[in-house]
Amino acid sequence: MDRKNKAWSTEELDYLRTFSEFPDGDNCIMVAQYLNRTPGAIRTQVHKLRQEGVHTKLLDKWTDWEINALKNMNGKITVKEQAELLGRSYSSVSHKRGELGLRTVRKTTPASKGKEIRKMAHQGLFRREIADKLGLSYSSLCKYIRRENICCVDDEEGRLEGFRKRIKFHNQEMAWAFHREKQHG
Repeated sequence: MDRKNKAWSTEELDYLRTFSEFPDGDNCIMVAQYLNRTPGAIRTQVHKLRQEGVHTKLLDKWTDWEINALKNMNGKITVKEQAELLGRSYSSVSHKRGELGLRTVRKTTPASKGKEIRKMAHQGLFRREIADKLGLSYSSLCKYIRRENICCVDDEEGRLEGFRKRIKFHNQEMAWAFHREKQHG
């Protein structure tokens, strides 16, 4: 059952209150799974409990599990996505990453790979192939290719069309040469 935007029941709030005061190793993700809610929804309710004067421990300390998850996610997904998965704020995750010495991996941009893009395009690789090989998003690669006016094959059909044109041109040239040879010879 999808609990998104549904009112919180008294039982859910009592459960959350109990576990936020005495988490016993649980974290927002575990509570969210049990209640079939998002970690963000759990955090919001815990903050409301704090405003009501309830002393909560659920969000106070990073657990070993959360720290290991943060290390494992490093470089694989964005900080924003890490925060959502852990049920923590962006600034909390960002601060903890700094404490742990985890660096933010800069995304590779098409501009930083310009020479390689041109070389692969010249070799006849598809746009999708170039994007995959260089770890770029397909859409940003296409925008870069258009902006820089790089001649590049769109897809398999585009490659075949270019090949067909070259064959047609070759056949016309051969027919013309054969015709001239017949006239002169």
